[in-house]
Amino acid sequence: KRVRGQHPSIPFTSQSSSRGPGLTMAAAGLSEVAGGEWTTSIGSGLPSGLLEVTGEGRVVECTGTEDRLVLFSKSVGDGTSGAWEVLSEEDEYGDESTCIGIASADVCSAGAEAEHFASVRSMTGVVVSLMGTVVQSPLQPIHPGDRVRFSFDASARTLSAKINDKDFGVIVKGLPACKLFPAVRFFWQAKLKLENLRTGVLGGAGAAASSAGGHWLASAIPALTSEGAFPDNSGQAVSLKGPGSPICGFSTVMADGCWKWTVKLIEDLKDGEGSYSGIAAVGATQEALSFKTAAPTTWIKHSDGSCLGKGLATNCGSASAVHPGDTLSFQLDLERGTLSAAVGADASMVVVAKDIKKSDGPFVAAVCRSPGARADDIRIRMHSSPCQIASAARFSAGDRVRVKPSVSSPKYGW
Repeated sequence: KRVRGQHPSIPFTSQSSSRGPGLTMAAAGLSEVAGGEWTTSIGSGLPSGLLEVTGEGRVVECTGTEDRLVLFSKSVGDGTSGAWEVLSEEDEYGDESTCIGIASADVCSAGAEAEHFASVRSMTGVVVSLMGTVVQSPLQPIHPGDRVRFSFDASARTLSAKINDKDFGVIVKGLPACKLFPAVRFFWQAKLKLENLRTGVLGGAGAAASSAGGHWLASAIPALTSEGAFPDNSGQAVSLKGPGSPICGFSTVMADGCWKWTVKLIEDLKDGEGSYSGIAAVGATQEALSFKTAAPTTWIKHSDGSCLGKGLATNCGSASAVHPGDTLSFQLDLERGTLSAAVGADASMVVVAKDIKKSDGPFVAAVCRSPGARADDIRIRMHSSPCQIASAARFSAGDRVRVKPSVSSPKYGW
């Protein structure tokens, strides 16, 4: 029998940091939610026996040995993002008694793989989801005293997880665009407490919603090689060290709309030949390291400004070469499927890639050490974090466009 563990409280902070949440949502717009309770009244005929709810509705305990699925009454989804923590207080059966996650109101079973339920199993850390795509699994076992922090991004429709101090980033993507509820499935006797629930609307396509910081996160793209990627304490700079080709992503998720950010190449002893920057899908595979078109990534080669990866077209241009000390600005427009880039503050944006599909995402800003680079340190800083900007208007049949000239008589005629 496991007794309640003693684990230091991990405070909830609304500001991102290098040790903060995984793929980070904008902190602005999330506010603490009062009230709510664990209940079986959400869902289709979920059994209510053998469950005790205390602690002003925030603590739920299973007192029997039969499967029980219980949801918290306050929802996220349907345009609302949120974050919350679940503290494992007791587990009577060797940490095997719970699955913790998120469910929709359509859930009607507490079975091993209940439909409309995405969760982390406490015994193994395995992520199971029949209403979205699992991006990363397993995480780590959850013991009494452990604290699991979930973040749901309504625009990206992703669920991220952090267990104690270990950040796993996005674990499930493609969740349905409907109301979703914090949920737990009990196999055996156990006790859990929900804390620090916050929800809010984090902008949308065309809104100027800042990412409010963010940080480099070695596990942002779970399937890719991150060994050799070392974010600094601020989370704003990352060192890529050889041998190998480590990839590191930034924590801000870009799922739709138009985004802009700037990176600065601080150090590359091969004058830019050892490094790349661009975008990578959260679910990108190891093929991205070979720069094959099958991998959902797009890279700017710093040595000459050329573009490699998925989404290329023969009529796309190239940026200029990037040398240590230079800044490289990006603009990703997921409505048009284009990636633009410019080197230097005064340079004009050039479309370097197109036909980037929103369905391949969500995406993160990423940097990579080139295959075969010398064992020299490469250091890159996020000069201006990704933020969502208003996309240029798209014309439709029936629209009226008013054109106003800036001069009355142009030098070379109209």
